[in-house]
Amino acid sequence: MRRARLAAFGALALIASAPALAGMGPAERKTPPAGALETLRDVAPALAKCWTPPPIAGVGEVTVRLSLDKMGAIIGAPRISYARAVGPEQQRRLKQSLLAALARCAPLPVSASLGAAMAGRVFAIRFIVSDQKGQDI
Repeated sequence: MRRARLAAFGALALIASAPALAGMGPAERKTPPAGALETLRDVAPALAKCWTPPPIAGVGEVTVRLSLDKMGAIIGAPRISYARAVGPEQQRRLKQSLLAALARCAPLPVSASLGAAMAGRVFAIRFIVSDQKGQDI
C-alpha cells in the first residue's frame, strides 16, 4: 500500500510583502470561507491533502519552499529545495506531481486572521512517500 505523509513544517523566514499584494482587507471579508484554515499549522496538512504522489519503489522525499499571500494564493513559483527517490525518474515524477498539486490547490481557503499572519512568510514543507506493506516510516 502506497502511503504519503507530511513529515515536517516550518516557517523559514519572514519577507516583506509587496504593495501589489494589497487585496481585500479583513473589513471587506467579514466571514471566513467555509472550511477556512485558521492557523499556520493548518497550511501544510491542507497542501498535503491535495497531493497524490506517483507510485514509487522505496521511500521518496520532497521539500518545497513557497510563500502565500493573505488570500491564500501562492506568491511566485514554488521551489523544490530537496528531492530524494530511488532513481532520477522517480525523483522527477515526485517533483512534478507535487508542483502540479500546489497549482491545483491554490488559493487555499484562509481566514482573515491567518491571511494576515502568513502573508509573505516563506514556508518549507517536507513531504515523504513510501511504498509500504502495512508499516509506517
